[in-house]
Amino acid sequence: MHDRPWRAAGVMCLAVAAFVAHDAAMKLLAGEVRMVQALALRNAGVTLLFAGVAAATGELRRWRVLAEPLVWYRSAADTTATLLYMLALPHVALTMAVTLNMATPIVMLPMAAWLLGERIGHTRAVAVAVGFVGVVMVLRPGGEAVNAWLCASAASSLFFAARDAMTRRVPAAVPTMLMALVMTAILGAVCALWATVDGWTPMGQRQWCILALSSSLIAAGYYLCIVALRLGEVSLTSAFRYTAVPWGAAWGYVLWGETPDGAAALGAALILASGLYALLNRSRTQARLG
Repeated sequence: MHDRPWRAAGVMCLAVAAFVAHDAAMKLLAGEVRMVQALALRNAGVTLLFAGVAAATGELRRWRVLAEPLVWYRSAADTTATLLYMLALPHVALTMAVTLNMATPIVMLPMAAWLLGERIGHTRAVAVAVGFVGVVMVLRPGGEAVNAWLCASAASSLFFAARDAMTRRVPAAVPTMLMALVMTAILGAVCALWATVDGWTPMGQRQWCILALSSSLIAAGYYLCIVALRLGEVSLTSAFRYTAVPWGAAWGYVLWGETPDGAAALGAALILASGLYALLNRSRTQARLG
């Protein structure tokens, strides 16, 4: 598949906006419903939606292509990443959770070189190091602000990066909708089993409305993200995840009055700058070669 970088970038920006709005809705819901129950119900709705679309478009009849192991490895990585991130979300400021999740594009650079053979060069390697410093500043090991939930939120980026790298390697013969369907079904099944062990709690009309909104947002985000990663080079496309930072700051301030302190703000700035530098460096390199 030929790379269409700027189209892929635009699609990724839309996906990111949907993801952050979803995170804000789920954080609101988590104060009233256990997260694993919310995830199980959310993914049940999304799975039914994706199954219906796949059936209507005829992609469901191509189910035999799901024998491709990367589809299942990708889904396992996404399930692990999502559980780490979403279980931490009720205990972490939205602004910080989104910022730490932005380590995904930083991790993607060496991972894309290792798994996909993409060239990153010395300057983008420096960007990775700067981004890592930013993550450390946000976490502040040894400081009062650091806790296990912040670490879990940061660790999710490793598995999100692995998922994205594997997305790029899935053969084009595997329909996007089937990939999304398998991913949502596996996460939903794991969360449903967990919620059954813990016990289900009743939900009111407000909770169901928030859940319906979050399900719609995550469905759009999942699909758009897969499309973006299949359109363009993964190390470039993933850089546009950084547009989540202003979205996270806006939602965090409006809904919870979140204002990061100086160290966290500087760390977030380093994370954002490292991603943008890697992006601009890649564009200049392509211009010289083109």
